[in-house]
Amino acid sequence: MKENNLLGNTYGQTLLLFGVLGEIIPLLGLTIYSSIKSGNGGTLWLLSLVFLAASFLLTRFRNFFKNFNKFTKSTTQLDMRFAFLVIVILVVLAMSVGAENILGAFLAGIVIKLLEPQKSTEMKLNAIGYGFLIPFFFILTGVKLNLVTLLSSKTTLILIPLILVAFLLAKLPSYFGFQLLFSKKNSIAGTWLSETTITLVISGVAIAQDIHALTAAQGGAFTIGAVLTCLLGPLMFKKLYQPKEQQIAKTNVHILGATSLAAAACQELPKEWYDVSLYTNHQENYDTYQDHVSITMVPNLDEDVLIQDGVFDTDVLVVSQIHSKTNYELALAAKKYGVERVLVRLDNPDPEEASQMAEELAQANVEYFSTFDVGVGVLRSAIESPRILPLITSTHSQIFEFEILNPNFAGTQISQLPKDITVSRIIRQRKPLVPHGETIMQLHDHLILTGPWDEISELHTTLSNPK
Repeated sequence: MKENNLLGNTYGQTLLLFGVLGEIIPLLGLTIYSSIKSGNGGTLWLLSLVFLAASFLLTRFRNFFKNFNKFTKSTTQLDMRFAFLVIVILVVLAMSVGAENILGAFLAGIVIKLLEPQKSTEMKLNAIGYGFLIPFFFILTGVKLNLVTLLSSKTTLILIPLILVAFLLAKLPSYFGFQLLFSKKNSIAGTWLSETTITLVISGVAIAQDIHALTAAQGGAFTIGAVLTCLLGPLMFKKLYQPKEQQIAKTNVHILGATSLAAAACQELPKEWYDVSLYTNHQENYDTYQDHVSITMVPNLDEDVLIQDGVFDTDVLVVSQIHSKTNYELALAAKKYGVERVLVRLDNPDPEEASQMAEELAQANVEYFSTFDVGVGVLRSAIESPRILPLITSTHSQIFEFEILNPNFAGTQISQLPKDITVSRIIRQRKPLVPHGETIMQLHDHLILTGPWDEISELHTTLSNPK
């Protein structure tokens, strides 16, 4: 699921939750059963200490990963030390109260995940886990198996396929639950992936052998059956899984005022990202632009009429009429109505009145511009930085602004973006930051960037998908 980037969406989280619960609940059941079977049932209440310890760590260190950057250095690696501290505490405590160490490890993983470590910390944990600990786990599992003895026993040879079939049948009902949420083919794929089981089996075999419920040969048969599920499950999943095409909701943009500037902007905005509508109360302008853009005629510019006609029901409202006083009043009315982003044209020849309007618009969190200032800014940029002008005016190489909504990118370095993408600024909490290759991106950062259209489009789809 990690290799297919599924852990951040509903499908991956559902399979992960099913898998985690499918291990934790049986482990608890096995621990309780083995304690009662071995005559230690009176100490079962000690299991609650593991969960209390996990709750304490989660509460006490809630903001650890958010603040550790202030103190960490390349030689201290406080994030990794803390992660291993949590793992050791919960694993040792689980073993001390008679539970399986894997139960403590699961709880440690849940605690660390809920503390929201940065992406760089997750990458380091992945490197240690997938590069060392997990291969070491499988090596130790293989060392414990005496294949020559196991395969020479006819009873064991019969047990292995029977146990494998039993493993497959045990998870088969999960298909009916997955089918309520996902397509038929992906439900089958998810069922096959959920068939994969080894940690629970190894723990169960160890417990069963401790209470003399299984022989070594029978335990080996269970382990081999579990290994086979690890081969079949992922292979069938990769063959059957069909990635669902990401559907990114378009941003609704309503432009009030049918001018040549507004009409040109309607045509230039990418159709894949924006749903643009133009509104006017002038019949002449309506007749001029109706064959070129999506335009709607409104009776007048009264606030109640615009609300009734749905002009204010949008993500972005651009008020671009010529009359600055009308634009100013409509912008404030739209913001009061609840429009998230309002952009208003403010061409007021009276500097004192324009300054007062600008101040009130800024207080209302309304963005404003004047065509004169925009023209001056472009001309100044063309003179001072001649290579900037093509970026501003070209339809093939443009400057874009994307907001990071995909949590998978939180904690990721700028250097991990496609090489042809250039990030010039990061706007974080309304403050501009100059990025470097090692700069860590955060959720809801706004990236100012340029790059080839195909990579820009793909990156926008990925960054803007909250999953």
